[in-house]
Amino acid sequence: IYNDEMINLKLEIFYPMSEIIKEKQICKNQKITRLDEYTILFEASMRGYTEIKIWIISMGSKVKVIEPEKLKKELLEEATQIINLYSID
Repeated sequence: IYNDEMINLKLEIFYPMSEIIKEKQICKNQKITRLDEYTILFEASMRGYTEIKIWIISMGSKVKVIEPEKLKKELLEEATQIINLYSID
């Protein structure tokens, strides 16, 4: 939907999301490398920064952003906001 800036994305994806992602074609230039029995490295150049961010958030603790640094920082900010919403007073 969004066709904004091109980013070089590198994600470490953990089980069970790794099983789901390795069976799908997210984009044509994706590269998936198996790191171990339960973990994959997903690499791709993609457009649609906002959608990519939402997709990564949807995987929760089953994904770690390696690159780009900007996305890592934004996800940390988002996680902090979520924690603040649910913190017990």
